[in-house]
Amino acid sequence: SHNRLELESLYHRTAPFNIAFMFYLTAAAGLTGLLFFRSKIILGLTAVSLFLGAMAQCAGLAMRITILQRPPVTTLYESILFVGAIAVSYALISYALQRKPLWLALGAFSGILLGLLAFAHETDTDSFVMLTAVLNTNFWLATHVLCITVGYAFCLITALLAHWILFLMLNGKTNEPPPDLFQKLHLAALLSLLFCAVGTVLGGIWADQSCGRFWGWDP
Repeated sequence: SHNRLELESLYHRTAPFNIAFMFYLTAAAGLTGLLFFRSKIILGLTAVSLFLGAMAQCAGLAMRITILQRPPVTTLYESILFVGAIAVSYALISYALQRKPLWLALGAFSGILLGLLAFAHETDTDSFVMLTAVLNTNFWLATHVLCITVGYAFCLITALLAHWILFLMLNGKTNEPPPDLFQKLHLAALLSLLFCAVGTVLGGIWADQSCGRFWGWDP
């Protein structure tokens, strides 16, 4: 429709994912400044930058949903951006609950890392591609693929938390992880297992319905 064409034009003019990436870089710069200056103003600006980056990324995904009329996880490029949005959003929620700069660092690192990966997988041509018929099913894209990608986001959070805990244990020369961080690590690991397991089962059902047997299309 005309409105979707106008929205696509706006999408290309504004480049929301580039804006999000710049906000993530700004948040990372603010965190670097916190290493030298313990300032509540810098901390607040860092949190605001990360929040604005997440909003820009979510807005970009929402625009793609509206333009394509399907979930924003149909290509590797889109999936990486979606995983980044989930990871940064979870980090922001955790920061709002705990007020620990660690969550800002995890959010900024996740946004930058996945932003770079997404840009590396972005083609020079039009990224609004059509799917093959067997995959072009909005119901399964909105269930199986979303579950799997949300699971990937929590896998990333789990990995980052685990590495940070290992660093603290090595630096403090202790065999016991910090209890509060270990609790968060345990929660993120359970969430990643839940979403990946449910998504895998849904993917098998999708393949069974589309190809006649579970995972018949996936060697």
